[in-house]
Amino acid sequence: MVEMLGVLAIIGVLSVAGIAGYSKAMAHHNLNKTIDQAQTIISNFMYYMQNTNNKSSMYSTSVINSLIIPKEMLDSSNQCHHALGGRCLVSQNTNGSQEFIVRFGDLDKEACVQLLILPYSEYAIKVSVNKIAKGTPLSSGNGKTKTGAIKMSDAISMCYDKQNAVRWHF
Repeated sequence: MVEMLGVLAIIGVLSVAGIAGYSKAMAHHNLNKTIDQAQTIISNFMYYMQNTNNKSSMYSTSVINSLIIPKEMLDSSNQCHHALGGRCLVSQNTNGSQEFIVRFGDLDKEACVQLLILPYSEYAIKVSVNKIAKGTPLSSGNGKTKTGAIKMSDAISMCYDKQNAVRWHF
């Protein structure tokens, strides 16, 4: 009986360690997938703009949803969500300028930093980070802004501990 309890205790410890490792691996996988999704959206946007040179057609939600955002990221109501469960958006800037913005919201600090140091950031007019609570529109808020390529130290200082929304302005 004592040996059986010992075996059960060992199995329990190994199970807890396995579950913790699996959870960490899944979190890392989702972060990498979110980075890939951001790169795909930005490269699709840049490719479209280089080949059509027509920003006015980009005002169409159907163009954005069919050519820019991968189908896997759209839910049944055509709302964009990234692999970490947060919201994303591609749209014209709400301030009336001709800029387009790619936004990824509901990010923790690690995801925020990783998205800021993407190579595509250097092609953006500017990159900004806002602290946005869940449910708040991604277009709201004032945050920290940078232009050009972003170094790791800059990215760390731009990101908040939680509730980050990264925005690339093109």
